[in-house]
Amino acid sequence: MRAVQKLGVVLCAGLLSACADTGGIHSTLVPKPLSQLSLSHGLVNLSQADSPKPQADWWRMLGDAQLDGLMDEVLAHSPTVALAAAHVREAMGLGEVAGASLKPRVDFKGKVSGMHWADNALAPPTLGGADTWFNFTNLSVSYALDIWGQNRARALAATDLARARVESQRAAVLLLSSQMVQAYVFYAHDTTQLRVLTQWQASADKAVAIEQIRLAHGLTDADQVALAALSAAQVAEQIAVLNGDLQLRVEQIAILTGRGVRTRIPLRPPSLLGESQPKFNWQVPHHVPINLIGARPDVQARRWEVESATQNIKVARTAFYPNINLAANLGSFAASGGFLSFLKSNSAFYSAGPSVSLPIFEGGRLRGQLRAQTARYDAAVAQYDQTLLTALSQVAEALTQLQTLQARQAVLTLAVRAADQEYAIAQRRYAAGLSNRLPVLAAQNRQCALQLKQDEIDSQVLANFAGLFAALGGTVLPEARPVPPMAGSLYE
Repeated sequence: MRAVQKLGVVLCAGLLSACADTGGIHSTLVPKPLSQLSLSHGLVNLSQADSPKPQADWWRMLGDAQLDGLMDEVLAHSPTVALAAAHVREAMGLGEVAGASLKPRVDFKGKVSGMHWADNALAPPTLGGADTWFNFTNLSVSYALDIWGQNRARALAATDLARARVESQRAAVLLLSSQMVQAYVFYAHDTTQLRVLTQWQASADKAVAIEQIRLAHGLTDADQVALAALSAAQVAEQIAVLNGDLQLRVEQIAILTGRGVRTRIPLRPPSLLGESQPKFNWQVPHHVPINLIGARPDVQARRWEVESATQNIKVARTAFYPNINLAANLGSFAASGGFLSFLKSNSAFYSAGPSVSLPIFEGGRLRGQLRAQTARYDAAVAQYDQTLLTALSQVAEALTQLQTLQARQAVLTLAVRAADQEYAIAQRRYAAGLSNRLPVLAAQNRQCALQLKQDEIDSQVLANFAGLFAALGGTVLPEARPVPPMAGSLYE
């Protein structure tokens, strides 16, 4: 019988709340499925079950111990990482707060105080002008039935937001690691360029000295000496610029570690493009599963934000419905007698029963809340779609750049072989006494110029592969592993 009565109360309350209308308020956007995106060359619309997984330390594929140490400092000292971790803890705390509404609540209150009653107080005549104790205790238990799932939706929204913050933390680490790898690759590029330019400067200085000797013996004119000096000065200028760039790279790397503008330990020339290291022809991947983009932490974070916004819409919609809570109170109260009178059995009281609250006229507040939540959902969907498109663009751009660089490497390899042959011929002619030293130095200068260009392309290849792996959420593709260099390279 009691169950029937409770059901009747719920039905009556539902009818009374029908005047709170939710009509005409709804979301307008739907997240874009990966399968409906148009793809560029290199990306495939297949979700492979055996696709490679993201790696937290994806940069270790470069095999540079100094870079690994710098990355450890980034993760330990970067304010960006600390901020993201704080946001995660905050979101988890708010999730605990929201989840508490799903559990019973128990509170206790008590008060002990002395009281003097006024002579003309609205109290029994025996209390007028008297001094008594005014003591009470109250133990209350309440539980929300959550018939419409409002509290569950609120708790899920907070949980989804906490998941989004966890993914945002991963995204922050991924972005920092990508920035560090990019800075380190270009630092390696600058150190390699400086080594080659130093060799070139030595060759240019020799050419100036030879031209000056020839001028002294009447074998050339002052114009040739001036041209040789100009070439040497241009190389010296490039070295000066490069030294400044190297200092900026060091400062950039130090800032990323969170330690200031100097690294804890002075940097050594990286091994990425070092003279003793073999050069690699990196294989451009041709079948990149698009599901790797969907697994990116920033994309995942946006997706969880959409899920959180979905639950918040449910919270706003269920606010139109009646709410039923169960409450019970047990306590004691005494306004007269001795100090311990409130502990006597005749001072005890208790109550128990349901309480119903329902909206009838809110002046548009509930509709405004629902409208705001649907707008926030649409904004979350738009941000998800934009993040997805940005990720797709980054992957497509990296693949296109790698394909272009691969074609440039093939052409440059032919030029390197020709320069090697020219240098060998010049050396043989000089050894046979058929020419002076100048043709040998000129051929060596052309080798240096090609070496600078090859180092430039190699560094761009490394940077773009690092960018590709970061754009895939830290996923190192197996088919992108390096292979030994082609024959005829300057680096054999």
